[in-house]
Amino acid sequence: MRKTEKAMKAFQDYIDSFGDEVTEDNINEYAQEFMEQYNENLKLKNEGKLDLSNEDKAYDLYDRAMETYNDSEARRLLKQAIKLKPNFTDAKIELICFLDDEFKRIRELEKLEKEEREYLESEEYFKEENISHFYGILETRPYIRLLYIIASHYQQIGSYRKAIELYENIIYLNDNDNMGVRYSLMGLYAILEECEKMEEIINHYPEDSIPTHLFQFVLAYKQVNYTKARRHLKAIQMKVPDFKKLVKGQLDEDDVETHFIEGYYNPFTLEEIVMYMTEFETIFVNESLVHFIQKTFK
Repeated sequence: MRKTEKAMKAFQDYIDSFGDEVTEDNINEYAQEFMEQYNENLKLKNEGKLDLSNEDKAYDLYDRAMETYNDSEARRLLKQAIKLKPNFTDAKIELICFLDDEFKRIRELEKLEKEEREYLESEEYFKEENISHFYGILETRPYIRLLYIIASHYQQIGSYRKAIELYENIIYLNDNDNMGVRYSLMGLYAILEECEKMEEIINHYPEDSIPTHLFQFVLAYKQVNYTKARRHLKAIQMKVPDFKKLVKGQLDEDDVETHFIEGYYNPFTLEEIVMYMTEFETIFVNESLVHFIQKTFK
């Protein structure tokens, strides 16, 4: 469980326990009291002097599972976490992802999605006031992550239309798009030459970002609009000067590896470019497309 989410949930539960006593005028006082108690509890927990609830124990087991490099140990910890917290969606997702057969993973993830959706519907989380804000609601955030993982699985096996359907549903439920789903959609729209949908999402999220230019380049190239394609390539080059060296093979492996920290990337860097090129490698293994990029920077 992400530590910030645990703290946010604890704070929300703390505030809810006071009901109408908490107002806009005094919430900072309650927040200060909460932080003092929370930090004290963390200290007691680390010293082994605090009795943990089953939910807290489940979160700790989940965190340990995410930190270990031993798959068997991770599975064991996840199973224990789910036993303590039966509705632990994130733990169930991670456990399913250990399945070797990708089609079985998808089936199990789909079953979990159905269960989670029915639960959230019964709790009235799909009310109109919540739509487009799902990632901002702690109780519905795991559902958004679940949809994203299912969509990415369909993308990986080449079921692009199904992936698009799921990604678009995520945008519908979470318009703020904290997870960058719009970039996956741009890539898929480029592959399928969905010009109108690409224009719609570009207009909905107007930004001067690397993936926005990268996938508009791909679509323009496929539509034989080479002037527009070059314009987007040069926009990337302006933001990441080493892009030219990368596509022309002028960087040593050591030069490229120094840019990477596993699981992390900074915007407007080589690692961001390589990450999207890797995710959509079916596009960038096209020799003619690669030659076009190289020729642009001759």
